[in-house]
Amino acid sequence: MVGLSGKKDMQMIQLLNGLIKKEVFMRIIIEGADGVGKSTIAKKVADKLNLSLVHFTNKDPRDLNFYYQSLRKNNVVYDRSFLSEMIYPKIFNRPQKLKKYEFQYLLEKAKEL
Repeated sequence: MVGLSGKKDMQMIQLLNGLIKKEVFMRIIIEGADGVGKSTIAKKVADKLNLSLVHFTNKDPRDLNFYYQSLRKNNVVYDRSFLSEMIYPKIFNRPQKLKKYEFQYLLEKAKEL
């Protein structure tokens, strides 16, 4: 807090204490096409903010339970997420792992968690 007055220092400390007490969690999702640098950016963001990194691959189960459990993590940067499951099956002509109602369920849970 270099350069702040004593009063501003106290205000900042009170703000930070309030955030700590409220248990503010951060979840960042990095999505995008293959080869654009998602993994590089996700790692840099995770390192800079001291967050965990979760990297989804095509070897993951990618079912409702898998995505729900991953959503329950706090303070994390996701390199891809369940959001991909509504896009990539069409692009790569493969079956979807999530049904539309499961996708909607995950969207609602993401808002609640």
